[in-house]
Amino acid sequence: MTPLARYAKALSELTPDTVNALAGLLSENAVFCDPFNRVTGRAVFLRIFEDMYGRLEDVSFEVHQLAETEQGGFIYWTFRGDSKLTGLLRIEGISRVVLDSEGRVTLHADYWDASVLLERLPLLGRVIRRIRRKLALPESDSL
Repeated sequence: MTPLARYAKALSELTPDTVNALAGLLSENAVFCDPFNRVTGRAVFLRIFEDMYGRLEDVSFEVHQLAETEQGGFIYWTFRGDSKLTGLLRIEGISRVVLDSEGRVTLHADYWDASVLLERLPLLGRVIRRIRRKLALPESDSL
């Protein structure tokens, strides 16, 4: 199994009890970034996941596809989670993963449409849904 496949498997099997198991797959100065965070360091990287499990219930990552490159690769995934504030979330995204010479993650950059989350928030959600309708083609399927 390649380092990228091993990392994707760890993410797809991640639970609140296995977050610390990711530590062995990360470099000491691993960077995590998504639409809301940019952190550097293994400990704070893991806190992102611990915080997610503290805020959401029924969290899962389903990995659909990997694309490997010389530096690491890309993971196409679907995230699911539930909270009282947002209800059930289902978000598709891509993670760009860069690995060091020992196959440990030095960068995990998530790319996903944050408006899917923001439109679930009271007040702000109504504004975002209205903007999306105004910008979309009339024939467009709603997201």
